[in-house]
Formats: sequence, structure tokens, C-alpha cells
Amino acid sequence: MPWTSLTSSTPADAAALRSGELKDRLDLDRSYVYDRDRGAIDRVTDLLDNDPGDDSELYALAEQKLATAARDGSGLLARAEENTRAMLTSLLRSLGFTRVEIRFAEL
Repeated sequence: MPWTSLTSSTPADAAALRSGELKDRLDLDRSYVYDRDRGAIDRVTDLLDNDPGDDSELYALAEQKLATAARDGSGLLARAEENTRAMLTSLLRSLGFTRVEIRFAEL
């Protein structure tokens, strides 16, 4: 998520951070499969497959499920914003800002 602005007051006791447009996409450069639970048939199939490490279908399905979950009222987007707000507020307060405002772009 790109951040469009960070402003602070003088003296530097307040900070405001505003996000750019939010995207419901996976960052494929920073994504990986954490664990695989495969049976014997899948393992034999992988031996015969030209590219057993190709996870593009898995990533496409994960991206679709995340986008659906973000839009279907599951609270995923609200939790993501809450966690991001808490992390950024903590970071900015550790830098000495006593008043912190985090704003997210509307989807």
C-alpha cells in the first residue's frame, strides 16, 4: 500500500499518515508457500511434472479468496486496518510523536 503523505507539526509532537489507494492483491515477490500437506499420489505426480514448484495457480486462488473475504463483510479489511494502525501508531510514538493520526483511503 503506497503512503501518499506524512506530515508532522512543529514542534514535532504530532504526525498524520495518509494511505494511497488500497489494493486487494498479493505481493507475489514477498509471498511463499509456508507448508504443504501432500499425499503419496501428489508426490509421485510431482516427480513426473516438469515444474513441481509452480505455485501460480495456488497464488491466483489465494488472491481471489482474499479479495472476496475483504469485500464480503468478514471484517478482514477492518482487522487489517486496525492492525496496521496499531503498528504505525506504536512506531511513530516510539519516534517521539505524541499525537498520531492514521487515515486509510476508501476502497
